[in-house]
Amino acid sequence: ALEAIIISQTKLPANEVLVAQSEYVSGEYNTNLTDPLLIEYLGTNVLAERHHHEHEINSNVIAKLPNTLTVIGTRDNKLDMVKFNQHPFFYGVYANPEFTAKPLKPDPLYWLWLLESKKHHGI
Repeated sequence: ALEAIIISQTKLPANEVLVAQSEYVSGEYNTNLTDPLLIEYLGTNVLAERHHHEHEINSNVIAKLPNTLTVIGTRDNKLDMVKFNQHPFFYGVYANPEFTAKPLKPDPLYWLWLLESKKHHGI
């Protein structure tokens, strides 16, 4: 979960990282991407993912992120995705890609993770 990555990397308390939303949000939302690998694989700089949250990542956290994390996806100035810079393919997402994944049609993030893992390990 994205909030766990941010808390572990910044040492900020959870109540500083997460803020309650004014209303409970569930549905598909578009994340604007900046990561070249994701954009190339998806063929677009927008990723539609399922969300189901009572909280959001506090936008003030973005300025406090360490060099180990790079923001690679935002939605309406809200943090949706980060990349862990010390790993070849470790993305933290706030969406719920498991909600739309099917056995024979995995979510694009899962599929790309498998492809990159295979390439990284020379399989």
